[in-house]
Amino acid sequence: MDIVLDTLKELGADKLPRLTVLNKIDKAGENASFIAAELRARGEDTVATCALNEEGFEELLDKIKRHLDESIASYNIDKDTEDITCEILSS
Repeated sequence: MDIVLDTLKELGADKLPRLTVLNKIDKAGENASFIAAELRARGEDTVATCALNEEGFEELLDKIKRHLDESIASYNIDKDTEDITCEILSS
């Protein structure tokens, strides 16, 4: 994870909103909870998921919606074409 964070910093993207998703928590067992807690302690917005049983998906969707609500000033979905237009807030 440190390599990813260092790379984001080098690219100047370390201040952009982000959500860290830990998948396959069924395989990681107790380590998933430990890793998630460690990342949260560092200030990372983190959610643990399992694609097999959809564990954590509701929390993931809620966090994605929150990030979008904080980033998008307005949006419109064209019902005919399903095109989405949005006005992004500057950070």
